[in-house]
Amino acid sequence: MQSWWKIVVHGASCGLMLGLVLLVGGQFCGRPTAQAADTAPEPAKNDVLQVKKLELVDANGRVRARLSVGEVGPALVFFDEKAVNRAQVGLEAGGQPGLLLCDAAGKTREQCGVNDKGDPSLLLYDKDEKKRASLYLDTDLTPNLVFYDNNEQTRGAFWLLQNNTPSLSYFDAAGKLRGALSQHESGNCGLSFQNSDEKALLGLGLEGKDYPRLTFLDANGNIRTQLRLMEGSHAPSLAMADDQGHNRLEMQVEKDSAPDLSFANADEHSLMHMGLNADGHTFLSMSDTQEKIRALLSVATNGNPVLSLSDSDATPRVWLRVKNDAPLIGVSNAENKIVWSAP
Repeated sequence: MQSWWKIVVHGASCGLMLGLVLLVGGQFCGRPTAQAADTAPEPAKNDVLQVKKLELVDANGRVRARLSVGEVGPALVFFDEKAVNRAQVGLEAGGQPGLLLCDAAGKTREQCGVNDKGDPSLLLYDKDEKKRASLYLDTDLTPNLVFYDNNEQTRGAFWLLQNNTPSLSYFDAAGKLRGALSQHESGNCGLSFQNSDEKALLGLGLEGKDYPRLTFLDANGNIRTQLRLMEGSHAPSLAMADDQGHNRLEMQVEKDSAPDLSFANADEHSLMHMGLNADGHTFLSMSDTQEKIRALLSVATNGNPVLSLSDSDATPRVWLRVKNDAPLIGVSNAENKIVWSAP
């Protein structure tokens, strides 16, 4: 258990010390009677009582309170009827005030104080004097509430960050951060999950103007999969990335409810698309690194399949289709005029 001088409750210590000052200041015997006032000599105003230790006893002669100055500093201790230390207030060598509260067995159950930087704190202990909860202000004046297991390992913490946004964290038995719920300055909240190395692997939250997002990351912090609603269109989107964080596959449903699946290279150039068009017919397109469509396989509105091949300007030059259950093939020039077809 840490020295109880390390944490403080200012009000309690001030109140006790004020009572002590009144006690030592000359009021030991209570209010004098009129006769005593007439006969007793008036004490000089500068009379001083100096002792190293002062004890107060009850009617049975048992010590119930002790005021003393030790090697560390002054301390006031209160005892119950069984002579068990139940409360203690004092100053550390550096002048830091502290307060201890004990149970019937004399075990410290609560400790509060102010450290040498002026930061107040409060500690709560179990019956084995193991720290189980603490409340304190750190040097940045941000409040912190921490919970500990029976091994005094941090398991949960709630605090305000410097930008006054709240954060709630969860820790495993080894004290490793495994989950956190926090709020961004925009007001959006986010939930993250960490592995045993405290690397974030999963995130759930809102981005932009309240658009939900679910993110999966690898151990290097690269986003590998992301499911979200697109800002503006609210269209659902699923994106997958390689180990360098480059998007390689994306699937989404547009506003017209037409699904689309695209594949990209390492430079994130979309090279292949497949899905449904606005009329509900399927298509498959292949593009070059300039993202110009060079091949398109689709089903026309009449239900017939069509294959077209285009040049580097994305101009269709060769096409193959089925019409009236008979195949047709054609070749076009750069002006998109048919120069040959068969049959």
